[in-house]
Amino acid sequence: MNGWQFAAALAFLAAMLCLWPGADANRLGVTGSGSGGTLHSWGPPARAPESRSATLSSRVRLLGACAGALAVLVALPAPWSIPLGLVAGLVAHLVLGRIEPRAVRRRKEQLLLQQPEVLDLLTASLDAGAALRTATANIARIAPQPSAQLLQEVDAHLRVGFSEAQAWRSLGEESVWGDVARDLARSAETGEPVAKILRSRAQRARQRRHNHLTARARAVGVQAVGPMMVCFLPAFILVGVVPIIAATVSRFLS
Repeated sequence: MNGWQFAAALAFLAAMLCLWPGADANRLGVTGSGSGGTLHSWGPPARAPESRSATLSSRVRLLGACAGALAVLVALPAPWSIPLGLVAGLVAHLVLGRIEPRAVRRRKEQLLLQQPEVLDLLTASLDAGAALRTATANIARIAPQPSAQLLQEVDAHLRVGFSEAQAWRSLGEESVWGDVARDLARSAETGEPVAKILRSRAQRARQRRHNHLTARARAVGVQAVGPMMVCFLPAFILVGVVPIIAATVSRFLS
């Protein structure tokens, strides 16, 4: 690595540090940590798009882009190292942006597994004569996490004066509960029977859970092939291949 490459690497790193997101990037709304979850300052409740938290943070992606670009700048000779380094940094940033953290995948799976029972509880509360907002508050106290957190957010929006349509629409971008939330928001505006919607959504949620568990069981079988090959392949070589080779060599030498 010559002096010109080193200067280019330092300049690229300085540019990335200038673009480093700071604390001001989160000042899009005023949040609170009350019992009901996240509230935004004024206007209809708006939940942060799930895609922001469903991928690696921008800092991790920038760090990966810097690492990829610097690796190319150091490894390749000039002048090709500059454009190829920029391409490598861009590719690393895009690839890291598509990686979903394990915690996010685990949370989605928990919501998917819990949703049918939570919808059944909401339906039972409505059948018992409770209003939807009352049923939401009651089920939010007994539902498992993270489903309880979503219901607590809706309940918090209702408590501060938002309409039921606005409160449920705040979950419209949620990957698991988004369809249910949009249906309930529409029902609050049109007067469609809520219990009927919840029963239909509970049936669909059970089917989604069944499909998810079936796919996961099949994936376990596929993932078990690698360890089994690691265990049986050496034994096959020692028992089946080595004796044949040894016998052939011994005959050749004799």
